[in-house]
Amino acid sequence: MNEGNSNLRMRRWDRLLLPALSFLTILGSFGIVELASRACFPEQRSILASCFVLNDAVHGVHGKPGCTFVEKSSESGTVHYAFYDRGYRNPSRLLEDAGSRFRIVLTGSSIALAEHVRQSQSAAAILPQLLDQNRGVKVVLYNEGMGFGFAQNTDLRFQDVLDVKPNLILWMITPYDISGASFVIPETNPVQWGNQSLLVKIRSRIQSYFANESPKQALTDFLGRTGTAFALRWILYRSPSLYLKSYLSQVDSEAGFLRRNLSPAWTVDLQETGRFSAEISRKAHAAGIPLVVTYIPNHAQAEMIATGSWPKEYDPYRLNQIVQSMVVNQGDIFLNVAPEYRDIPVADIQQDYLPVDGHPNAAGQALIARLIAQQLTSGVVPELRSVQ
Repeated sequence: MNEGNSNLRMRRWDRLLLPALSFLTILGSFGIVELASRACFPEQRSILASCFVLNDAVHGVHGKPGCTFVEKSSESGTVHYAFYDRGYRNPSRLLEDAGSRFRIVLTGSSIALAEHVRQSQSAAAILPQLLDQNRGVKVVLYNEGMGFGFAQNTDLRFQDVLDVKPNLILWMITPYDISGASFVIPETNPVQWGNQSLLVKIRSRIQSYFANESPKQALTDFLGRTGTAFALRWILYRSPSLYLKSYLSQVDSEAGFLRRNLSPAWTVDLQETGRFSAEISRKAHAAGIPLVVTYIPNHAQAEMIATGSWPKEYDPYRLNQIVQSMVVNQGDIFLNVAPEYRDIPVADIQQDYLPVDGHPNAAGQALIARLIAQQLTSGVVPELRSVQ
């Protein structure tokens, strides 16, 4: 009898032990893969936003004068950032030394800032060199691109642009400038945000984000932020066909701007962008300074244009055309660079963007500079017309 009870207890333990061992094996395997992934793709623990003033609801997000930051990323390598006396990546002495040169001020968000790219390899540094090659008069470009510098933040900081007294204002717009058009930090309580450390602010954002999600979605998002998920995405995104298919499967807030028929959410974002753009245009006109706007496609959009084919419900030119119409109707100049990606091999497009992060790398910044230079010297700006 005792022997029978003992066997019964053993069978019960087996039913518990075997699943437990299986779970521990899976967990251990995941742990090994996660450690290997983090070794190959180390995580940047500090963030560039530590050099930004995030709690100014009047002037928007702007850089902290004198702040420096070293980014060490598995995708972009080591990048040094320095925000000089005016809080931008260029020092004011660049303007003081400009003399009679033709002054351009660049504004916009992270692509204008050249996030993840050294300042010397940015479009802002390369563009004046390209323009100088086509003209007898020297050009100086002062970069006021800023992280989170979406449409409203660009408008809030626009006095900084005017203070430089430029001959021309160049505004880079991206899909994220449109989707984040009304984005301003803080959104509700400037005093509370001003008294919190950056870490507390970010943690609060994360907690708020997860509080509004289902446990399943929260778990999915958590796993999506692991080193293993990053490594898998990096491998996946190196394939043009797999990357594009994966990107188009994302939610509307990420990939919806590529659809032929835009969702109500994207329609609202465009209306907000138009509102801030009109205000920026009004200020530029009042100061008597030409405003030149260009739309820079993201990775997926650039690949679709380069391949020349896409599903019938999509149109990679749609957002570019809407922005063009908006700018022209304001009486400003639009540089239509997006169609120029048709002449770029898809393999080259793959090399122009960081696979997972999505920002243009040094090669992508150089391409942007070249396309803008071609348009600026085509005659749309008489002072910059090519003399060759």
